[in-house]
Amino acid sequence: MPVLIFGQMDELYDFSTVNGTLGWVKANSTSFTINAVGDGEGDLNFSTSKTPFIRSGNGLGLSTTTNGILEVRMKIASGLDVKAGNVMNFETNSNTGSLSSSTSFDITDDNQYHIYYLTIPDNPGTDAGSSAADVIDQLGVKVVLNSAQTASDHAYFDYIKIRKTGTTYDGIVQNASFGDFPGDLDAWSTAFTGTADGTAEYSANGDETDSAGKIIITAAADLTTNKFSLWNSHAEPLADIANTAMLHTTFAVRKNGAGTVKIMPRWRLKRTSNDTYKYVTGSAITLTDSYATVSPSKALSTTSETYNEIRFGFFIEGAVGEEVFIDNITTSIDGVTLLDESNLSENAHALRVFPNPVKDQLNIDTDQTISEVQIVNSMGKLISNTQGNVTQIGMGSLPRGIYIVRITFEDGQTNIQKIIKQ
Repeated sequence: MPVLIFGQMDELYDFSTVNGTLGWVKANSTSFTINAVGDGEGDLNFSTSKTPFIRSGNGLGLSTTTNGILEVRMKIASGLDVKAGNVMNFETNSNTGSLSSSTSFDITDDNQYHIYYLTIPDNPGTDAGSSAADVIDQLGVKVVLNSAQTASDHAYFDYIKIRKTGTTYDGIVQNASFGDFPGDLDAWSTAFTGTADGTAEYSANGDETDSAGKIIITAAADLTTNKFSLWNSHAEPLADIANTAMLHTTFAVRKNGAGTVKIMPRWRLKRTSNDTYKYVTGSAITLTDSYATVSPSKALSTTSETYNEIRFGFFIEGAVGEEVFIDNITTSIDGVTLLDESNLSENAHALRVFPNPVKDQLNIDTDQTISEVQIVNSMGKLISNTQGNVTQIGMGSLPRGIYIVRITFEDGQTNIQKIIKQ
């Protein structure tokens, strides 16, 4: 099942021996070159400055609505007296073309590669000659030393990735790989029963170029009385599904600690008849210190009832100090067709549908005459059907999630757009 990603694509600069510096150049330093180590690494030499930085090429075109985070995998030699790192942006439409703003971050100087997830600073538009149309034209990464530099001092970059802000869904789960905004468990929350306690935070997945959800147990939790839960905050609206359906999930999971740690998948469904909830819990899974991909399934119910909403989460059991890492969650339901790229037809006429994501009103801009607009949720259920030459659709009352807007024109042709409702 594909993960549906909305927004602009990420931009990766891997500094390989084939691609060179990919437009990133030195500033305040003697050199920035590519070393033939592995698949290549960018080598920033400190020899003439204790505040060297590298700067991207022109034309990034990031605005305050599209910028997101800068993911940097870099290392600093052991023993360097590092004060901080800086992420900088440089705006266009300014008379100076100079630095617009910057933010600081801490750097580990142990000669090991680490991944840093850095918020790209917004463009304040305060330079002389700037205007409301200013965009971030270039980015920079600086390393600042407390003491004087030497020619033997270096910073090494494995890659730099510009990750655009956006929202991902996989089946009924939002932010299923914990990477929508690294540093934040966006769309996930914890809950406690009895005396259980704990915290949830984002974690880099080891030293890989991935992300994971990290749970730290801060008071003993079990699967019966002192329950520690992690819930996805997205509740997916469903076409009514029957009690005979099977619920499926697949995810990668591991623990870090000396004790026994268990995890149980959970589904919460809203009954169509009275809007009360039914909880379905899978079997307990004992974790190891290495990632394992598991695929538990559970029969929905043995009673005669239907459900129109579903939410996914976990119970976690373990001693104080145990850590749990969860990643790459997928979900499916027998007999229910989740949104898939193959369900989308070719678009016949050009149009613009905005804003996306949308909170209240969705606008449709086209030079063609519209005869019908349908809104369908990610489970294939028709939510609304509006006749006539429609240019605005109210979506404020709809739950958060993925929707399909199917636009039919007067000549019988159609255009289909994927929309995120916030």
